[in-house]
Amino acid sequence: MYQSFTETDSSLADYNADLVNVAGYMQMKVEPLKNLRVIGAVRYDNFSYHFDNHLDSNAFTAVLDGKNVFSRVTPKIGLTYDLKNNRCVYANYSQGFVPPQVSTLYVGSKVPSLKPVYYDNYELGGWISFAKEKARLEVSVYKMDGENEIISVRQDDGATIQQNAGKTTHQGIEYALNTIPHKDVQLRLSATNAMHKFVEYNEGDTDLSGKSMPQAPNWIANAQVTYKPSYLKGLRVSLEWQHIDEYYMESENNKVYEWYDIFNLRMGYEWRSLELWLNVINITDELYATVARASAWGQSYSLGNPRNFNFGLAYKFKQKQK
Repeated sequence: MYQSFTETDSSLADYNADLVNVAGYMQMKVEPLKNLRVIGAVRYDNFSYHFDNHLDSNAFTAVLDGKNVFSRVTPKIGLTYDLKNNRCVYANYSQGFVPPQVSTLYVGSKVPSLKPVYYDNYELGGWISFAKEKARLEVSVYKMDGENEIISVRQDDGATIQQNAGKTTHQGIEYALNTIPHKDVQLRLSATNAMHKFVEYNEGDTDLSGKSMPQAPNWIANAQVTYKPSYLKGLRVSLEWQHIDEYYMESENNKVYEWYDIFNLRMGYEWRSLELWLNVINITDELYATVARASAWGQSYSLGNPRNFNFGLAYKFKQKQK
């Protein structure tokens, strides 16, 4: 029991922040050759933050009242060439500009030190339909170079802070296949194989240049097979597979979180204006983490949902035609 007790202020943040975003966009489209389309664009963004802190200089959020302005002109150019016969290829280049968000810029800080993020994006891809248009394949290869990318860094005391990561690179291949092998069956697969690395980055006195970024799996896949029997109109049954490959739990690349697979079953039936459905998520009751991190403080896991069921009922009210 307390003989005496004085409650102290425990607010981590208490502020007003006004955001004014002014943007301008201009685009031009030309067709210099038959079946070739070229699109060029330029965009200007200006973000102005007016911050008013209601806490004092000893608080968790101790940023002084003030104004921060971020602006950038970014270009974009894209080429699309129609090869006819349900085939097409394209190439794109663009720059990205992302200012730090209010909560990451000010909360838990004494001086707003985060810089805006810049990206150079390169992409080459295409798509083709085949098997009498019962199948469609899309493939794209990309490379994205980032500067000042904002990442979450786990501290030795267990706290997480946001900071700029110097230079990073992300490159890989994305692909998707949709096909109808039978009139009652549909198959879908989408996946990406990628590499995410620090190019220039120091975490304290540790040089992490060349290391893989944490929480960045090299392979992510999602597939689904759907059955809609022609002999029973309105019924659908689908089985979905979700895969997340292994990844590093921290920037030093010493601890690895293993991959996992999740299976979901979805069923539904429509009859006139009535629809019923039942979804079974994580049917194997897999124990997994949506995010896994590690630091000198220890390891932390954000657990995914166990097996769960959800049932739905819907009725559509249709207006009578006059």
